[in-house]
This record gives sequence, C-alpha cells and structure tokens, in this order.
Amino acid sequence: DVRATYADGVELIATGAGENGVTFTGSDGEIFVSRGTITASNPELLKLELGSIGPVVLHASADHHADFVRAVRERGRTASDIEVAHRSATVGHLGNLAIRLGRRLQWDPVAERFVGDDAANRLISKPMRHPWSL
Repeated sequence: DVRATYADGVELIATGAGENGVTFTGSDGEIFVSRGTITASNPELLKLELGSIGPVVLHASADHHADFVRAVRERGRTASDIEVAHRSATVGHLGNLAIRLGRRLQWDPVAERFVGDDAANRLISKPMRHPWSL
C-alpha cells in the first residue's frame, strides 16, 4: 500500500486490495468508480447533478479515442489532458519508488525532484545512451 498526502491535506491511498477502481471519500459518504461502474455508499449521492455540490465540472468521455479526435478538431482539451495525465501517472511512479526504497519520500511537484534525497532523485530517470540527451 502507498499513501500520498498532498499539500492541501488530501490523501490518496493506493492498494492492491479490492476491485480495480477509485474510491472518493467525502463528508457525506463514498463514491466508487471503475470502468463502466459507479456506486455510492449513499445512493442519493448519485442523484445529485454535477455542479450542484461544488464548482468542479467534469468532462465526460465514453471513448478516449473519439475524445482525442474531437479535441484536435476543436483545438480543445481532452477529458484527461496532458497535465492531468502527467500528474496522475507521476504519483504512481513515486509510489513505486517509495516501495523500491522502502521509505517515505517528499516530492516537490514544481521542481519535480525529491526534497533532500539524492538517492531517490537518481531513480527518476535512466541514463540515456550517447548521443541522446534532454
């Protein structure tokens, strides 16, 4: 299991237990979402209209390929734009590094480096073969 705590106090807990998906826990209950499934500890939560419980508006997409083509045509964003996708993937990679090192890590999301941890920073990327570089 891996626990990530964000600067605003939000916690993300990744575990291999249970069904594959994501559980959102709030003051009024939990909502579980996976491919093709959405359930709630309080079924009334699923009856709320988006936007009625806060300022967050979700971009719906039933087909990521079609959503990409739509975004290209409209010069818009996809349901999971590159910044969201990058940050979502990063937290999983960071969890894997914490498991590999067997200890807690502190991540600076602006610098995209571990704070005061040269050993962990060396694991961020692999050395590139000459003549390739970034």
